Amino acid sequence: MAHAKRAVKIQKEISYPDNPNVAYAINNVGIAHGQLGQLNQAIVNGKQALSLLEKSLGKHHPHTSRVYANQAFYLYLSGNHRESSKYIQSAIDIREKVRGADDYLLGTYLMLLGHLFAKQQKYVQSEKILFRSLEIVSKYDFQESNSAWIYNELGKLYFSQSKFSEASGYFKKAKDYYKRIKSKKATSANDFGKWFIDPI
Repeated sequence: MAHAKRAVKIQKEISYPDNPNVAYAINNVGIAHGQLGQLNQAIVNGKQALSLLEKSLGKHHPHTSRVYANQAFYLYLSGNHRESSKYIQSAIDIREKVRGADDYLLGTYLMLLGHLFAKQQKYVQSEKILFRSLEIVSKYDFQESNSAWIYNELGKLYFSQSKFSEASGYFKKAKDYYKRIKSKKATSANDFGKWFIDPI
């Protein structure tokens, strides 16, 4: 934490106003707060970083989308699902515009949006988003853990609606993925946050 704060101080001293490097340093301080469970401060830092990035790089920039996604994740962890949905939707819109419809990070951002819709019992929207996310992440071998997570999320989605047969099928697919991942000693499929908390 001390190093991250020192980086902000140095960047402010040597940089011109609205230099994106200041925003990057503030974003990284926010990540440090988030790792310590200090979500309110992480959210404050995220807002500061976003304000600077939108001035220096513009809203439609890949780095801006990453900070939107970080902010969405911390809002999700704090229980503010409605506000989190707004931030992750902004991240999705930016990412798709600048990186295309098959971008791997777009797929992971859609995971969070689908999860948030499910939390709000918006099951139709959640199902649509999760299938779109699965279509993207399944194109990348290194995203096997996220494919497993989506199958499990779809299982929970159908279970919540008493669609037990559909739920069972998706839980089985998730289980098969988990076994395959474990045999490869890959990253845990439960490590949902690792795709969102993104230093720049």
